[in-house]
Amino acid sequence: MNRTIKALRAVFTTVLAVVCAWAASAQTLKLPPHEKIVLKNGMTVLLMEKRGVPMVSVAAIIKAGSVADPAGKDGLASVTAGLLRKGTAKRSAQQFAADLDFIGAEFNADSSADYTAISGEFLTKDVDKGLELFSDDYWRRKSTESKPQRTKRNQWR
Repeated sequence: MNRTIKALRAVFTTVLAVVCAWAASAQTLKLPPHEKIVLKNGMTVLLMEKRGVPMVSVAAIIKAGSVADPAGKDGLASVTAGLLRKGTAKRSAQQFAADLDFIGAEFNADSSADYTAISGEFLTKDVDKGLELFSDDYWRRKSTESKPQRTKRNQWR
């Protein structure tokens, strides 16, 4: 019986040591140097360059998730995120998709409880067009009141 308890203690101690070593190594993650810029409108931009990779990834995180939905308008943040890529003041949904496809770009939007995230990825050679599309969808939304209502109605059918 004593040998069994000693063996279990040894196994438990070994497992604990491995877990602690893994946790300690996970805390030593070092990110490349980055630059923090605060724009006049209060938006914070973090720039982290990695030379030699021919890709540009951009992301915007907005402090507006489902917890910020107004009373009686549950799901508004989710519906709003779902409306991205559905057209802008300058482009229809089809034109926006065609422009993304033409440069091989990827664009995503999602909402959680605390925030809404929008991200895009494209080749470095297409940075001007990629940023134009990203900012067009982020800043120049097509404003129609019936579209979110119609989307919400269709989403919960």
